[in-house]
Amino acid sequence: MRGERYQYALIALSILVIGMVSIFFYREVNPEYKQFQKAYVAMEDFRSEITGVSPPPFAMGVKQIVIKEGKGPETIDRCTSCHVALEVEDFSPTTLERDINDNLVLDENGVPKQVPNPSYIFKKLDEKIASLGEGPEVERLKKLKTIEAGGKTYDASKILKMHPLIGKERRPFEFHPLDQYGCTSCHSGNERALTIEKAHGPVFDGEYEISYEGPKPQFLELDPNDPAFSRMFNDKPGHSILFQTTPILIGPLIEARCVQCHRPDEARFESAKERLALLARDREEIQKELTRAVDQEINAYLTYFELEQLVQTAGFDKAKEQLNERSQNYRLSQEERKSALGQLRLLMRGEKEALKIANERQVALLGSQELVDQLGEELKKGEKV
Repeated sequence: MRGERYQYALIALSILVIGMVSIFFYREVNPEYKQFQKAYVAMEDFRSEITGVSPPPFAMGVKQIVIKEGKGPETIDRCTSCHVALEVEDFSPTTLERDINDNLVLDENGVPKQVPNPSYIFKKLDEKIASLGEGPEVERLKKLKTIEAGGKTYDASKILKMHPLIGKERRPFEFHPLDQYGCTSCHSGNERALTIEKAHGPVFDGEYEISYEGPKPQFLELDPNDPAFSRMFNDKPGHSILFQTTPILIGPLIEARCVQCHRPDEARFESAKERLALLARDREEIQKELTRAVDQEINAYLTYFELEQLVQTAGFDKAKEQLNERSQNYRLSQEERKSALGQLRLLMRGEKEALKIANERQVALLGSQELVDQLGEELKKGEKV
């Protein structure tokens, strides 16, 4: 009888061990980060379906950035294992606005203006779903909008998203290269983690598991030798995120990390003369940006005006032919070829649509239709504007 109990116990323990090994094996073969990578690949396949352009190569696996900091140990940043579209423009809901001459449109502070991105992949996905109505294909496409990972459902457009442009950036990470700074230098978080909860902390309201783990440590003196959790610590977290001592910073709190690098240089601000010199330099740079922006707007207006005159005098088909020749005439300057190419692209929309857009852009640049008509008459007469 005792032997049978031992046998039953052995069988039960064997089943338990097999179950635990199976769970471990499943998690190793199918980790959370791979769900986001698979979703990215699926979105690239969808983009390939609608554009006819082959998807870019992508290797599945852990992505990490090794950052060397002085003489200390390297920082291993693995955030890009999930956030794989940080530098892909089609995953951004906005894009930089450009005029007909392909120049960036700047605001009064010299910051590039942003407009809705016509190539935004999730917008294309919504348009495709709306055009199909109902059916299995629609259900397949709808599944691309969400990602199942770790027992939770995530909005794919929030995970698979290009990093927003900061300040005067023309491209993501222009001033803070990703391979030099990583993600956690600004956003905090557990840079080595490969699961959502351990990397971010609790991301769903009401799911922060609190348990008693002893008193919260209090460090009264600012000592650079203090451990990292002396500055950011989750108050009595549950066992699943006990070691998540650097939670993600949200919204404006991200700017709190800037001071780690952007510290005032005492020598630089030693005298009032130096401060004034810096202010003068900044003002000069702003003036240059404003002058450049005004020149670009003037050139854009003249390009639209010239396009209208060319269509009226030469005719629509002849105008396209002339612009095509000018865009490929390498005796002309690069700016002249760019201008001709921009005009040609506009005419490809059709005569009526092109002239309508040209007039709307002139009104936007000058402020009213009356000014457009008045300036147009003066230019036709050859008067100085």
